[in-house]
Amino acid sequence: HICFHVGANFVVTGARGRSSNWMCFLVTHDGHHNGWHIYSLFTSVSKTNASEMTASFIYLVGSASMSVPALCLSGIVITDGNCFERIVASFLVMELCVGLFSPVQGTLRSKYVPDAQQGVILNIFRLPLNAIVVAGTYATDHMERSTVFFLVSGCLLLAALLQSSMIVSTPQTVSANKKDN
Repeated sequence: HICFHVGANFVVTGARGRSSNWMCFLVTHDGHHNGWHIYSLFTSVSKTNASEMTASFIYLVGSASMSVPALCLSGIVITDGNCFERIVASFLVMELCVGLFSPVQGTLRSKYVPDAQQGVILNIFRLPLNAIVVAGTYATDHMERSTVFFLVSGCLLLAALLQSSMIVSTPQTVSANKKDN
């Protein structure tokens, strides 16, 4: 069975589509339909800014993962000798976050940045980004490693808060503004 939303570009397996809205039914082993909770979940997600929420969540997970080396290296957390394994695991989680963020970034870029001005706008933001990279590289030479990881974790937390502020914007308004440009 397939559950789909008419006009959407994606298909979710597991139930059957029946109308122009999400209409999902899962049949249990005793023959009862219990898919209305899935219907309400999909309709609420499809009407919200799911990509903004996903990006905020990815930033929060990245911030938490970068706080692990900060806490281990600073000695704030009493370690039992497993600090190396925890730091490696936190780096793997951060790499996962980077990989998960790439498709979300493309979705957000196509949603908020007008197609005709994408090259110009993205080039304008490269200068501040490079300044942050240079400052971070400079910081690793002149600050304690734990402090640098605290700063990285704080920057990711700030990014999560700023990304969360984008959830307030409605998709219809953004789409209408993008079509006008």
